[in-house]
Amino acid sequence: MWFHWASENVFLICHTKKAPEAAVWSAACQAVAEGVRRNPRVGTLVLTDGGGPSTTQREELALATDRRKYPVSVVSSSPTVRFIASSMALFIPGMQSFLPADWRKALEHLGMDPIERKTIERAIRDLSARPHADRFAVLKSVASSIQ
Repeated sequence: MWFHWASENVFLICHTKKAPEAAVWSAACQAVAEGVRRNPRVGTLVLTDGGGPSTTQREELALATDRRKYPVSVVSSSPTVRFIASSMALFIPGMQSFLPADWRKALEHLGMDPIERKTIERAIRDLSARPHADRFAVLKSVASSIQ
């Protein structure tokens, strides 16, 4: 799992097919918690090949962010991930799932303006250029569709 502040308002999380390691997930939770405290307009963009946090890890994030509600866009080609995200949206109204081809709609869901979208696109391209980025199929797919 990789995570990164793609812009001042968008926290970007990239998962492979594996669940995140506990230490990495805890670090991501702390980063999100700090962002939520400093900025009321925070949203999260998740690009996942199928991996994601366990129930315990999701609870860790909820506690770290004081259960604050904020928009989350989950981009995945995995039907299981999209089903789970859609199910969670019943309880977390700010969560929505998207296919990789619809990743721009995921940014719209987060409420980003065109300038911030360009910043996020640049961050996605930069992450996709890192060593070992080929392990992240959805990240690479989205990055390749950015003009």
